[in-house]
Amino acid sequence: MRILMISTMIFLPILGACTKKDSAEKTIRKEVFVTAMPVGGEVNDPDHGRETWLAVGPVEGTEGSPANGVGTAHYFEDGTFILGMQVNIAPPEDGFFYEAWLVKEGENDVSLGHLTNPSGDARHQLRFMAEEDYRDRATIAITREPDDGNPESGIVVARAVLTKRQR
Repeated sequence: MRILMISTMIFLPILGACTKKDSAEKTIRKEVFVTAMPVGGEVNDPDHGRETWLAVGPVEGTEGSPANGVGTAHYFEDGTFILGMQVNIAPPEDGFFYEAWLVKEGENDVSLGHLTNPSGDARHQLRFMAEEDYRDRATIAITREPDDGNPESGIVVARAVLTKRQR
């Protein structure tokens, strides 16, 4: 009987601790990016059809802004352009954010949107999708922008040059 009481006093608190929700579980979020993967050397996206073009480029920080990562762009037979980026760069200070742009000399830059940072560390990501053909824009610029509503106030902190690839 005494062994049963001692065992109960030891194992009940452990059991209770195992069934409680971990507080970290409430704060960790996740983002899911659906990526079409090649089968037999060809990519067929269930929503956009066959991939007709692929370009990949390394992300490199500008002087004074260490960064690295990769950008990957796809163009599908239905006319959809999808660009994804994974960028490692220090989180911006309060009141600032990172924005990515498709650049073409002599034309207005196309905003790809703000880089997200779901982990709260250096890992940033972005997914851009459009029904326009941006295959002629091979340069991506990442700017650090003050949250002032002025899209022309950022400084370039990283770049990528996309190179067309064959599957």
